[in-house]
Amino acid sequence: MRRLFFVYGIYMVGGLIDTAVWASGDVSVDLFHTPPDKWSAPPIYHPAGDPHLADRMRLSKVPYAGGLPERFVLSSNGAYGFFARSLVEGEASTGALQLHVFNERPYFVRIELSELYLNFAPEVRWINQKLLYVEVWWGRLEGSYFIFDVEREEVVITEAFRDGRVAFRQWKEAAGGGKQTGEEKPSGR
Repeated sequence: MRRLFFVYGIYMVGGLIDTAVWASGDVSVDLFHTPPDKWSAPPIYHPAGDPHLADRMRLSKVPYAGGLPERFVLSSNGAYGFFARSLVEGEASTGALQLHVFNERPYFVRIELSELYLNFAPEVRWINQKLLYVEVWWGRLEGSYFIFDVEREEVVITEAFRDGRVAFRQWKEAAGGGKQTGEEKPSGR
């Protein structure tokens, strides 16, 4: 658990640096893998750090009473499973989404994510027999994804992402490209 907090701390420092660079207007620092003048369409890009996930995720254990729910999504080996549910307003929880992960132990690992932007549905899927991919949006333009190792019961990778439409439009306008017509679609993650 200490390792998880350490990793989140590193990501938070990176996020603060990223925010300071944006605020200063210094775009000479590598905020993008390639600068917007090289984009043919606005991409989803990955800034340094993840300022949201550490504050909005809570891991806990819930006793397992036997019998898995029908809506469980099993891993390819059939040994592990998860189910996700959105929480309704007023329900006794701090989360907006709960994932219950079964890993052949006498409890579920519960992952609660709060303050989600639910206009975009969270994505939860198996990567392989033991790794779970989770992607959530915090607003119209930014989100996070993480990979959860079911056997180790820990988040092994986390990263923020941003929709590049605003950056693409601003770069084009600043470069004399004028106002863009219509909404460009992001070109993927």
